[in-house]
Amino acid sequence: MSEDAAIDQYLERIRQTSPLIHHITNQVTMNDCANTAYAIGARPTMAYYAPEAKLAAGQVDAVVWNLGTFHPEKAAAIRASLQTAGRRPIPVVIDPVAAQAYPGRRDFLLEILTAFEAIYLENQLKCRIIIRCNAGELACLNEALRRPNLQIIDLSLSGGVDDLTLPGDHIGICRTFLETFRERLPICVVMTGATDYIGWTDPIIADSCSHTTGYPQLTLSRTCGLLTRMTGAGCMSNTLIAAFASVADSDADTGVAAQTALAFLVQSAQAAQKNCRGMGTFRMHLMDELSCSVMN
Repeated sequence: MSEDAAIDQYLERIRQTSPLIHHITNQVTMNDCANTAYAIGARPTMAYYAPEAKLAAGQVDAVVWNLGTFHPEKAAAIRASLQTAGRRPIPVVIDPVAAQAYPGRRDFLLEILTAFEAIYLENQLKCRIIIRCNAGELACLNEALRRPNLQIIDLSLSGGVDDLTLPGDHIGICRTFLETFRERLPICVVMTGATDYIGWTDPIIADSCSHTTGYPQLTLSRTCGLLTRMTGAGCMSNTLIAAFASVADSDADTGVAAQTALAFLVQSAQAAQKNCRGMGTFRMHLMDELSCSVMN
């Protein structure tokens, strides 16, 4: 199937089902995420209060946990949601924003994965875990997991959300993380950047894998200059990945759904860039392009 045909297929499924997506997300970009969901025919909910977050996790079709603007209330909401979300057949998209700069976010993501691993060992894990991150964020997780890796983060520069990895092997970063969980947890990694790398593990068939040679399984090598400089682009991609994955045929199609969501975002951004005058109108035109799928 061609890329355009795949995008159309996923968008049609979203229009038909209107998936409900629970966001515990970055306060900087909540409005962008909500409007992105509505633009493609999905429905957002933004419950942050822990009891409401737990209730939402039992009702929605997908979950997004974005660790930007991290604070205790956000952690409490995610902890309240985790046990319910983990036992439901829904995608859970986790974005460890600036984990390389703020160790508390890195450690909290590792806490989340440990909790999911415990559910998996009980044979109760049904959710599809998707980590959407950049190379710097994933590299810091590798280091925290004490995997052998070259130092690719310039710690003197780290202090924000940007990927400041030094030139190196981004494929290796992705492979190292996936190899860590190869026999421990079914997990999909979507590492975005100049080239997007998408890979996943399946512990049930881990023994038949040829070590790390199969990771990552998918790539996407197109981008848009203004999209990379717009606040909220990553957050919007989280919403799109959650929506597309929620209508995927099976767990095995999660990676393809993520790749298709990113392709749709880049296509929309490239069209918006052609029609805009600068960053302000780019955001406006991008939302127009995303919503064309509902209007047509």
